[in-house]
Amino acid sequence: TTTALNSHVNNKSNPHGVTAAQIGAETPSGAQAKVDSHANATSVHGATSSATANRLIIRDSSGRAKVAAPVDSTDIARKAEVDSVASSLSSHTNASAPHGGHATTAALNSHVNNTNNPHGVTKSQVGLGNVENYAIATQAEAEAGTVNNKYMTPLRTAQAIAKMTPAIAIMTGTVNHGEIIPPPSGYTPEQCTWFVSPTTSAFNQYFGGFRCYADANRTVVAQWFDAGVSEWKPISANYIIIGVK
Repeated sequence: TTTALNSHVNNKSNPHGVTAAQIGAETPSGAQAKVDSHANATSVHGATSSATANRLIIRDSSGRAKVAAPVDSTDIARKAEVDSVASSLSSHTNASAPHGGHATTAALNSHVNNTNNPHGVTKSQVGLGNVENYAIATQAEAEAGTVNNKYMTPLRTAQAIAKMTPAIAIMTGTVNHGEIIPPPSGYTPEQCTWFVSPTTSAFNQYFGGFRCYADANRTVVAQWFDAGVSEWKPISANYIIIGVK
């Protein structure tokens, strides 16, 4: 019938059981074999391991392939270019002065530690335009007080004052008539001044006066006059002696 005929025409399930061989098609196993053969081939589509333009790259038996010398920054770098960079880096690392005109660490440290004004800074540049560039006075200069181009520190000032201030020694005691007043230790008689006074004022009814002094040789005269017997009688005297040098 027409319906049966149309059904047969529209049947896409190979109703006549046609085989691949009948239509000259490749079998699945044959196609797989050809794919495997292509995949395992060492020279397909003109591929080569040499640096050849417009050819696919294939590695050689050692797993290597060659390319032309790179020109652009995105080109493949060869071992020659890598070795050149490595050699330059090694030379730079081992060079005694790799940066030529640049300062070495030693030179930089030397400059940093230089305290002798390496940049020639002036006193005006640091706000000291009105300050004289004087050194510190020595102790001898401070004590002499004659130079006018040195600065004084607190120590030098103290030393100068101590030099100008005389050393003074004061000693007191008691001596008898006719004895000599001793000077302070370390002082000569010429550096000393002395005074005396009687040690007592209790005399008898015949008291006719007294005398108490020390002469230029520090010899003490200390006596009172007994009018009853018209005689000078000795007494003791207090003294104070002052040494200045």
